[in-house]
Amino acid sequence: MANELKSFLTYLEEDKLRQEQEQPIVEDLTAYKQFDESNFDVRREEYKDIISPKYTTEQQNLVYKPKTGKYTLTQLENDPEFSKVANRFLESIGRDENIFEYLRDADYSLSAAAVRSIEANKWTAEQASDYMYLREAFNNAELDGFKERFNFVKDFTVDVISDPVNILAALFAAPTLGGSLAARGALGAAAQQGVKKLTAAQLAKRTALRKAKTLKAAKTGATVGAIEGAAWAGPHEYFLQDIDVDLGARDEIDLGLIAGTTVLGGVLGGTLGGGLAGVAGFKNSSYLNKQKFKYANETEIEDIAKAQTRKEVEEDSAFEQVRLKTSQLLTKIGVNRKKADKVKEDGLNKLNIFIGNSIGKPTTQFLNRLKDSDTLQELLAKFRYDYDHTLTGAKDLTVREKSYGLVVQELHGKFLGGLQQATKKLDRVGIRGFLGLHYGNKIDTNINDQLAMMLRDTDLNIKTAEKLRNGTYQGKFRVNDELLDTYIDIKKLLNEGYSMGKESGLFLDSTGYMAGYLPRLFNYDYLLKNRDKFEDILIKAGHATPDNTKTPIKTFDKAGKEIKDDIERFAKGDKGVDVNTFGRDFLEETGGDMAEAQKLKAVQIVDDMLAYRSTPFELKSAGQAPGRSGFIQARRFKNIKDNDIAEFLENDVELVLEDYFTNLSQGIARTRLFGKSIDDFEKRFIRDTKNKTGIFYELVASGKKKGLTEKEAIKDAEAVADQLRYMHRRVTGIENPTIKNKNWAWFNDFLKLSQQMAHLPFATLSSVTEPFILFSRASSGDGFNVAKDIMTSIGKETVNILDRTVRGIQRLSGKTTKQTDAPVGKYFGINELDDKDWMELFQTGLGLEQAIQERIAGLTGEAMQTTTMKNMSNAFFKSTLLTQWTKAVQLASFTTGKRLIKQRAEALYLHKKGQKLIQLTGDKRTSTTRYYRQQLNDLGIDVDEAMAWYEKSLDKNGVFRQNLAEAQDFYGNQLTSGANRFTKEVILNPSTAEANRPLWFSNPSTQLLVQFAGYPTAFNNTVLKRWINESYQNPAQVAPKVAMTGIAMATVAHLGNTIRSSGQNYYDYETGERVDDSTLVVEAVRRFGGLGPFDYAYRYGSDAERGLTGVPALLKTFAGPLPQDVMDAFLFRRGWAELGVQNLPFYGAYDLFGGEGTRKALRTRAREFDRGPTEPKEEKRKYYYAKGGLVFNVPNVSNEPDEVKMRGVDATYNEVAGVILEDEEDRGITKQMEDLLK
Repeated sequence: MANELKSFLTYLEEDKLRQEQEQPIVEDLTAYKQFDESNFDVRREEYKDIISPKYTTEQQNLVYKPKTGKYTLTQLENDPEFSKVANRFLESIGRDENIFEYLRDADYSLSAAAVRSIEANKWTAEQASDYMYLREAFNNAELDGFKERFNFVKDFTVDVISDPVNILAALFAAPTLGGSLAARGALGAAAQQGVKKLTAAQLAKRTALRKAKTLKAAKTGATVGAIEGAAWAGPHEYFLQDIDVDLGARDEIDLGLIAGTTVLGGVLGGTLGGGLAGVAGFKNSSYLNKQKFKYANETEIEDIAKAQTRKEVEEDSAFEQVRLKTSQLLTKIGVNRKKADKVKEDGLNKLNIFIGNSIGKPTTQFLNRLKDSDTLQELLAKFRYDYDHTLTGAKDLTVREKSYGLVVQELHGKFLGGLQQATKKLDRVGIRGFLGLHYGNKIDTNINDQLAMMLRDTDLNIKTAEKLRNGTYQGKFRVNDELLDTYIDIKKLLNEGYSMGKESGLFLDSTGYMAGYLPRLFNYDYLLKNRDKFEDILIKAGHATPDNTKTPIKTFDKAGKEIKDDIERFAKGDKGVDVNTFGRDFLEETGGDMAEAQKLKAVQIVDDMLAYRSTPFELKSAGQAPGRSGFIQARRFKNIKDNDIAEFLENDVELVLEDYFTNLSQGIARTRLFGKSIDDFEKRFIRDTKNKTGIFYELVASGKKKGLTEKEAIKDAEAVADQLRYMHRRVTGIENPTIKNKNWAWFNDFLKLSQQMAHLPFATLSSVTEPFILFSRASSGDGFNVAKDIMTSIGKETVNILDRTVRGIQRLSGKTTKQTDAPVGKYFGINELDDKDWMELFQTGLGLEQAIQERIAGLTGEAMQTTTMKNMSNAFFKSTLLTQWTKAVQLASFTTGKRLIKQRAEALYLHKKGQKLIQLTGDKRTSTTRYYRQQLNDLGIDVDEAMAWYEKSLDKNGVFRQNLAEAQDFYGNQLTSGANRFTKEVILNPSTAEANRPLWFSNPSTQLLVQFAGYPTAFNNTVLKRWINESYQNPAQVAPKVAMTGIAMATVAHLGNTIRSSGQNYYDYETGERVDDSTLVVEAVRRFGGLGPFDYAYRYGSDAERGLTGVPALLKTFAGPLPQDVMDAFLFRRGWAELGVQNLPFYGAYDLFGGEGTRKALRTRAREFDRGPTEPKEEKRKYYYAKGGLVFNVPNVSNEPDEVKMRGVDATYNEVAGVILEDEEDRGITKQMEDLLK
């Protein structure tokens, strides 16, 4: 990753150098300006305010000479003349603030521009002249370095959030960080300069046409929702012009210019690109030419051309001739475009690789390769359905099929949700423990054993089991309704799992159906301690007997007829069962000793069982045949009965089936999307050597077309193929890195748990902003229903919490409970496992205990390996109510998602029928119909099928009926699945399977380094990217909702910060001084994730302000809390006691519950402990001397200090200092001696 970043930075340097080499081309464009002034009096008159600003005689005497050449803000700040004028100006107007912040305010804040327009009218000539000088120098400065760019982002963010959204600045300034302040000035005043240079002539000379066009454009702007643009830009332009009039920079307010500016703010198209081009001086840049061409309004151009006089047409023609001459100059001086394109492509490729391996989705690294391989596009869509979503790129109107993470979760919902429903009526108890209380929520031991016995009975099936209802099973126990219903429901799940496994190709043809089947789950800890006993069982059962037999294969003649003779034929490379499976010939290794060979094979089998305990069946050891091991085997040891190895098996039915269904779901999803084995994946997607198909061959062919040699093309394609293979293994769980050493695994988990408990006591408070994301996705005008969904879900989950609490208390005392018991819910008519909304949620895999825990694990550093730490982590987050909150918000999001799909299907259906037309249609960015279709497609919904479903859900009176809607397959197959995807895009689930964060985040060796980074990374890659993309692609429909959502989330986040810190967020941690409002706003936006990847820059800037720079600052920027604490211990000499105190459980909440200063007091005590006990100071002996006169015989003090020799120097102070330190009497003697020697 570091190499890729280095390569990309090198590309940027090369690109900058290339642009500098092209700079003379821009200088040649001055001919355009000269031609403008010298040949056209009319044009010169129009531009006179731009070319020669007017000043009064008094002002002209005060005008400073404008600064020339390139310079940065820092250099400007250190310039004596600029500092002198700045200090004088600020002091004269009574302002005590940074001059740059003051100058920047009016560019992005409408209120600041309004206030300044009033203030400027009262300024003296000196103040006006100072301001003009400061403004011009500031506008021409360049941003350079992190500090300058960060200050720009900070000021820009505060002004935009505290004022109505500035569309002009938001679209251009934020993404580029204002590369130069000349361009940045253009962003805040794009209308003032852009319309002035590009359209002022037409607006001034053709008033009637201008008014007509202005009204027409204003209407269009209103239609597309230009609240933040038109309503902001017009007044802002007026105030800026008013300032210029007050300062003598223009004669009067140009109303035509203000009208044009209003249109500019509303339309957000080619006019903005043209305005930016006029300001920045890049009229002929290829980028803006493309933008102007793309957004050109042909009708308006024709109308303006028709209104021109002959003379005006001739003038335009002359200008066009100059433009053509300039274009010829560009052609002569221009660079090799093909070479430039290659440099650009290489740079983008390296950038994508860097992003995909640092802060983006792992699929991002392949974005620049999509056009080279259709198979690559198909494969990436299976990893992540939104793999090709970019910040501003348009999306194709195609249904986004389910990717691996979605398929796995829905299968989890089917099987784990079904298991939860199946066991809900069984008695549950706690396990006796500390203080004699009963902890936990397990199926009663007797009922569990009875259920396990029935499931393992090969003579029992669903049909025959019905005969046992309220009877006895083999005379051993009574079979009541609850036990029998549970058995039947579980058997149905097992049967369905078997059928789906066979259908997907997961199960081998030889894997037959077993009537009595309860998967075997070994207790590996017990197996490790008692492996000798288990190895003896294997030997006695014959499973350790060496087997070198080969598997015969069928052969066919040329006509396709099977050859039947006495000759056995074997596959090439078949070396026998043992060699194929274990890579070893045990008989050969023991010299033919059968007994030793059996022992050796038994040891190998147990070794493999322990090594592959958490590894899916696809990942085999070298030479292992496909499908030889793994959970898909009906019975790995067919000669051994369950009762013979009962001590080595888990007998908890729920635990066994949860493990089985989890693995089964992953296996079915892997097989369905990628193929059964790694070999299948390779042939299907990467490289089919027989048919010469796959991504590898497509990339090689593309590379050759681009001019690469065959060797270079092959090397390039193989590099991409290796990355895809790795992604397949990681995303699908085939390769799941773990810490092998049990002690190290425990220690690693302990450290992660300590960080969770110390730093996340307010995790739920931080998550309060999540539901607000719904408002940015829901239909306009649906806000009330969204709020109702949220409150209803919270209410339902509150009742569930109370029910679970009461049941837990009952079990603590030794009583039995059922999951269907609702001691509180019965008064509200709420029962979680019988509620339709909850059941739909569970069936999609959402809301389940396992799913919630997986999501929280992704938020806080991935799941833990050790059971004890995992249970403690789950208990902690339940105590903070994060588990319950997540569940409630998932239900609210799921409900909103279902309603959104129904609303979009209804709107498109009624529009198609002509009953209720949608106003904005077509395929353009402003089209509402396109936006609705895109929303459905993104959720995996086929638009035509959705409209057909809606039509079939109407009764004979045309009224929508929910029962008719739910009875159709579309509801269960597409609508609930789409609502599931909608929910996961709101309540994010950072995980490797979802492919929504870099793959290395889940590696145990790096989890501590980036702990807690999972959620903000997924937020950047999902929510923020969608906000930006849809606001750009669908500004009318999305931008206002996103703006309001962001403001609401920032407001709630600020309140959370205040509660969390007990109001201390208003004061600087180190100085105690009150922080400015901008800091509070940035912290609020940062809290909900609104800074995106710029959060890293913010963290670096905070450390830089404290004097920490270089490598330590970079490491702290990206590191998790524990590495930061360790670095602080070394950098700032913090002791281990202080470090330990800061990581105590619930440390972040101590001030809230213990009063302000609690944490500080603890740190002080710990710091004193780190310093150790201090020795009492010896009382110094005091000497008393008479006062007055000379004192002699002072211990260790010479009567003539100047005659004492200096330390380390063989000379006295007197000799070294010369006459300067001589006594007056000595100096007199020296003078007399010198006089005598003359």
